[in-house]
Amino acid sequence: MGDRAVERIGVQSVVLGIPVPGDDYDRAIEWYVDVLGCELVWKMGIAQVRLPSGQKLLIFSPEDDSESIWFVGNEKDHPGFSVQFVTPDIRKLREKLIDSGARAGEVLKGGGGGLDMKFQDPFGNRYWAIENPKPGSVPAALRDREDRKSLFKEEMVGSERIRLRLTEQTDLDFVLEVESAEENRAYIGQWTTEQHSDAVGSPDLAHLIVTDRHTGERIGYVMLNGLNKHSQSIELKRLVIVSKGEGYGTDVLEVVKKLAFAHWNVRRLWLDVRTENVRAERLYASLGFRQEGILRDCEFVDGRFVSLQIMSMLRDEYV
Repeated sequence: MGDRAVERIGVQSVVLGIPVPGDDYDRAIEWYVDVLGCELVWKMGIAQVRLPSGQKLLIFSPEDDSESIWFVGNEKDHPGFSVQFVTPDIRKLREKLIDSGARAGEVLKGGGGGLDMKFQDPFGNRYWAIENPKPGSVPAALRDREDRKSLFKEEMVGSERIRLRLTEQTDLDFVLEVESAEENRAYIGQWTTEQHSDAVGSPDLAHLIVTDRHTGERIGYVMLNGLNKHSQSIELKRLVIVSKGEGYGTDVLEVVKKLAFAHWNVRRLWLDVRTENVRAERLYASLGFRQEGILRDCEFVDGRFVSLQIMSMLRDEYV
């Protein structure tokens, strides 16, 4: 790639493969190198290219590679924009995309004060681009407010696809239903209505409903703990999403990261995840959370002990 300067662009999802038609295989590799600033690592039937940040490997393969598993969205197999790139200058990236013949949407304000944009490569694969705000760019009045929870009353917090709003007592039947669903109960602690009601009223905890921004439909809930003004560590206590595999969990986590580091300027965002919940742990790792250690057999659930993996992100690690 010579002396060509490249921008740091980070991918924020686990990407095993990007399908392109066989006839476009070489052109696709060239496009990702020239437009997104990737580095070609090797090319042997399939190719690996690495982003300038070194965060992730992207694996390209012709469409006749039937054993590959694709996680990038496209109109046919996986509608949506579930894979996210982080860029320091989203408008400059948009110009480069359009000049290359790719489709790029409008730059919109995202949750937490950042900027979002949808785009497609020339081969139909869909992405989100994100320009995160720097902590210093958020007004001190927002960072230093006495009641961090009040943010959800005063502003529409979310992204282009989702909104986070404070949970109301009338939402608790939905919360309990989602929590106790067969696909969730093995990984989520089971609370009573009274416990959730107490959490809704707690000044130090934000109990939030995740809704589809366009339809208003409830698609999950999230809980953030440690919201008092003097706390420098916020816990992502729970995240439960109804629609799996559509990128909503990633959207919520991006918004939470922006809130913690750009709005509230805290030092640490952390969570725990049951060690058997491999899918969730991989998602958190792909978004920059680091493993701190395992609390072995620390909970007794349904007649057996379970262990928790502690994961965290520090402000200096926020991209």
